[in-house]
Amino acid sequence: MRTGDQFSGCVLKVEKSGTELAARIVTLPETMARVGWIEGELKWRNLRCEAGTWRLEDVRKHFDIQTGTVKMVDYCSYNLTLGSFGHLRLHRSKEPFYPDQRWVRHETTPSPTLNK
Repeated sequence: MRTGDQFSGCVLKVEKSGTELAARIVTLPETMARVGWIEGELKWRNLRCEAGTWRLEDVRKHFDIQTGTVKMVDYCSYNLTLGSFGHLRLHRSKEPFYPDQRWVRHETTPSPTLNK
């Protein structure tokens, strides 16, 4: 789940898409809907680990407030750092100290428990 910015509350589901990992929006905050995002839409693509570093391409939409339309869609490459307590940081630099996006691992289904 995304945290700490205007798109807080967005939840993605990472799945295999063909031969790559990708993430689609499963919960959409109102702030994202107002600027052209749709539930079920692709948000991350080409999620991969290269030389011990996780990388992905994040879909960006350039929204025109005057016309109420998405003018352009492009992709921005990010490093993905996995932190403690399920925290994820997307950042363009090698160091994750000032991430562009912050996410927290969000369980949508309960984990199975063992009965002894």
